[in-house]
Amino acid sequence: MTLRRKEIAKINDPSYKKNYHFDLCLTKRGPQPGYMFLFDMRGVKFGHLTKVSLSTLRKFFQYVQEAMPVRMRAIHVLNTEPVLDKLMVLIRPFMDKKFFDMLKFHNKNEDLEKFYETVVPRSALPPDYGGTLPDTQTLHKKCMQQLQLLEPYFKAEEEQRIAALPDKKREKAMEKAFKNLDID
Repeated sequence: MTLRRKEIAKINDPSYKKNYHFDLCLTKRGPQPGYMFLFDMRGVKFGHLTKVSLSTLRKFFQYVQEAMPVRMRAIHVLNTEPVLDKLMVLIRPFMDKKFFDMLKFHNKNEDLEKFYETVVPRSALPPDYGGTLPDTQTLHKKCMQQLQLLEPYFKAEEEQRIAALPDKKREKAMEKAFKNLDID
């Protein structure tokens, strides 16, 4: 996953779309022995972090760690920037140790040859990351077309969900506490 919109003012935190992508993978390929996530931090600035609500982060990590029907093998974060330290301060409270230990960071100046040999072969990556697949724009377009084909599935899935439980006070208090947190 990569940040497609670099302009901070235009970020709207569509984390639900990531869940759709997970569902798309499960629908197309079925359960797999393990998934590896690659996150690209290229272009991420501190201002981007202000656009993500803490309750959304908490729910996302709760879903990924406890409810997502896939086995996580590793999470690689590419092109890391200094802002990553601040991001980790925000998200660390939402991660259990096992999940946190899966995180592997690769800074933007790192030689990725070992990464290609031991983690992900070039044949499984787009050229933006030194691979041989179609470029990320083409892959994104194809993914969006597949998601549109599954729109009836997603609508039917939404109708089966129960209403959110009334636990807003705790959520608001936690969000307020993090907003008041001073980060150097």
